[in-house]
Amino acid sequence: MKILMVVYDNDSYTTHFPMGLAYLSSAARNAGHQVSVYQQDIFHWPDEHLTNWLDEHDYDVVEVSVIGGYYQYKKLLNLSKAINASKNRGKFKYTIGGHGPAADPNYFLHKTGADVVGIGEGEITFVELMDAFLGKRSLESVNGIAFLDERGKYVRTAPRQLIQNIDTADFYENKHINSDLIAVNFTEYSDYEIHMKLYEANMRLIRRYLEVQADGYEKTCKDLYYKKNAAFRGFRQT
Repeated sequence: MKILMVVYDNDSYTTHFPMGLAYLSSAARNAGHQVSVYQQDIFHWPDEHLTNWLDEHDYDVVEVSVIGGYYQYKKLLNLSKAINASKNRGKFKYTIGGHGPAADPNYFLHKTGADVVGIGEGEITFVELMDAFLGKRSLESVNGIAFLDERGKYVRTAPRQLIQNIDTADFYENKHINSDLIAVNFTEYSDYEIHMKLYEANMRLIRRYLEVQADGYEKTCKDLYYKKNAAFRGFRQT
């Protein structure tokens, strides 16, 4: 299956690939699925850009994962609106996860229009869910998910048990392959374009830091001169 992992814009100039999506991507790739990443957190595209992206590209599954927090909640609602607005919405499944939606899956199913909410550790669950979408098993047989059935009735399956030995779990790839989920460019953009976006973002961060520092130095000078600090005798070059 063709899967799109959506990394939402965290409104920051620095970015780290979400470990949750990295693990899901690794598990899905091990199972033979094709994974792409929509990096809103690097390019800071407006949410409407995602609608256009989904209109122009074909996917079987779109996944969004968010942590708890009001910013993330609003971001998830806006991304969901963009995803559901795609003319291809009927051609792909929309799944969400993370400890934001997992806190109240029924609420988030209705608020986002998602097809499935993942609850708990998702590496095994996500692969089994792909099998269900392919018709190899029923949704009810996949532990750790919630969904609305054909009648609109809320269904929450049995909890996903914790993975007991993560060192030997077979969904992990070899170290060098698993680490490339952080480094390898899964987007349609060139490595150079992504590099330049990160460079520009860090330059803005550095310029802002220097501006704040300069403001602080200016305030210190004004305090020293205008408040007539008796111990201050002026600056000199050393």
